[in-house]
Amino acid sequence: MDLIYYNPNRFGFQVKRTEADVYVDGVYLGRAISDTLIRVAKRSDFLIPMQIKTDMKNLYKNAWSAVANKTVLIKANGFITAGVAGIYKTVPLEYEGRHEFSLFRP
Repeated sequence: MDLIYYNPNRFGFQVKRTEADVYVDGVYLGRAISDTLIRVAKRSDFLIPMQIKTDMKNLYKNAWSAVANKTVLIKANGFITAGVAGIYKTVPLEYEGRHEFSLFRP
């Protein structure tokens, strides 16, 4: 899974680590982790590649929700460690948004 963000700042920075618990329609999907150093340019979009350690017992609940609905509610709660010139700060990450889902795309 890839997360896409926008950096509105007049300066670039680096993302050192990202961790978040991911929920689909209120059901825990798993823990998303990225420990790749990512350089972010000023006023630009950037991508954080995430690996999700899935909770298999809840995977079927999430699959049914995604098949039964045209959209799913994605929530992520965790943290991002980012900084400039080797000085890093850990800040909270909170995301919530509806996303379309389709098994059969044209």
